[in-house]
Order: sequence, then C-alpha cells, then structure tokens
Amino acid sequence: MSRDRRRDRCALTSSMADRAMPRVVDVGDLQAMADSGFPGCCVYVVREQRGKWAKVGTSAAPLARITSLQSGNPRRLRLSLVVATGSKRRALEIESMAKAELPGVHDRGDWFTDGDELERWLRGVARD
Repeated sequence: MSRDRRRDRCALTSSMADRAMPRVVDVGDLQAMADSGFPGCCVYVVREQRGKWAKVGTSAAPLARITSLQSGNPRRLRLSLVVATGSKRRALEIESMAKAELPGVHDRGDWFTDGDELERWLRGVARD
C-alpha cells in the first residue's frame, strides 16, 4: 500500500473514532492488524536498542514508519510501544499532551530523554 493511501486511511476515520478509548497494542500483533486493513491510527514509541533516547510519533503504519526512521539513523531502533487511538486527530492530541505533560524528559521535537517515563505515561492514557 502506498504511503499516501496509508495516510488517507488514517485521516479519514470518523468522529466516533475520536471518542474511542486508546488501547495498548502488542507490537507482535501489528503485522496481522496491517494485513487486515486496520483503519485506525496509532501513537508509537521508538527507542534506541541501546541508549536513552525515545521518539514519539503517530502513524497508521508504525511498522513502515520504523523502517523509514531506521534508514536515517545510525543506531539500531526498536518499536517499543503502540497505542491504537482510532483517529489521527486523537493520536496527534495524545502526542501533543505527552510533550506538554512530560517537560522533564521531553528534549525537543518528538524526542524524549527517558523512554521508560514516556511509556508509563502513554500506558496511563490508554488505561484512563
């Protein structure tokens, strides 16, 4: 599937999806979800294999996104957490909230200095 089609699929979710409860998705289940045409959007955390840095982002195709990120990064990256949100709007909202509510570990842009703290916060959002 083309990148534009994935982006459109993420953007064209209904307002009902905006109210859907965010939920943590097992990273191992992502390929099956992608194969079944998962229509939602996700907030993901990518971390260095060895190191402290973590990146938060949004995507309808987090597996493809980590491949893209890896090609421009000299360090090994791993997808460590995915939270399904149902809509791009909700995913962007959660991403923005993480940056605002975790100023002690938010460095700049989408990057955080403490991936564990970021993941704890996102898991809490998925439980609330």
